[in-house]
Amino acid sequence: MASSRIVAIFSLVAAFVSTSTLAKEFIVGDQAGWMTWFNYKNWAQGKDFMVGDTLVFNYAVGKSQCVQSEWNWFQNCIVPPANESLTTGKDKIVLGSSGKKWYICGVGSPVMEVESWLYK
Repeated sequence: MASSRIVAIFSLVAAFVSTSTLAKEFIVGDQAGWMTWFNYKNWAQGKDFMVGDTLVFNYAVGKSQCVQSEWNWFQNCIVPPANESLTTGKDKIVLGSSGKKWYICGVGSPVMEVESWLYK
């Protein structure tokens, strides 16, 4: 009985360690950061974004912001409500689910689409 509890606890710990050690942090745009006239489609191409990974949006405070957008807003460059904007200049977004995600700036013109995957 006690050995089955130990195995169950070890399994939970192993599952937590394996997913947390696989998570990566991506600086959006690398050294360029989150800015206008940058090709984020090219930047994201070839990168494997996984659930649990973090996107870091670096930009000058007051000159940009980051908003996770819905597809129709992204496609039509409609800025979501201001209360949904991140404005710290070092915004971190953890990819919490698989599927496509869209990001837009309410001040300038950067837009980005990424697709995250879930290990099974």
